[in-house]
Amino acid sequence: MMFLLFQKTNPSTVVGLDSVLKQIESAKLGDHTNDVDAMLTAIECYYKVLRNNKRAPEHYRRLLLNALATGPNHYFNKFIQRIEDDVESGIGANAAIIPESLITAARTKYNNMDQKGIWNKVDPRHAKIMALTTMVEAMKAQKGGTRCRVTEPISE
Repeated sequence: MMFLLFQKTNPSTVVGLDSVLKQIESAKLGDHTNDVDAMLTAIECYYKVLRNNKRAPEHYRRLLLNALATGPNHYFNKFIQRIEDDVESGIGANAAIIPESLITAARTKYNNMDQKGIWNKVDPRHAKIMALTTMVEAMKAQKGGTRCRVTEPISE
């Protein structure tokens, strides 16, 4: 029984470590109820297991950026995109950001947005699409949802 517990909490086989890396690679905010702190805590835990087993991914910052950009908040995604732009271009304030600083910045931004009540705001583009969809559905309901069917060719 102890052996099974040890295996679950501290994987030491290559297969076990690969599955831990896969957890980081596939991390998405939606899997953590869009809670940035919860997702980052999980990623940090997985990373620690890999690092302790001398299998830390070299592209940890890239994995963090990918996971952080999966959220529903347009403003947070733009914040992460600006950091990513600096990293990719090699210039800018965040060009050489280390993973720990990225984690701190993302947590701080998330916490500030959550406290201001803007974390759960809908993206303006999604709001427009929802409004248009509602209008189309209302128009369909007014007309009985019937569609025009052409059975004969239209002559000019």
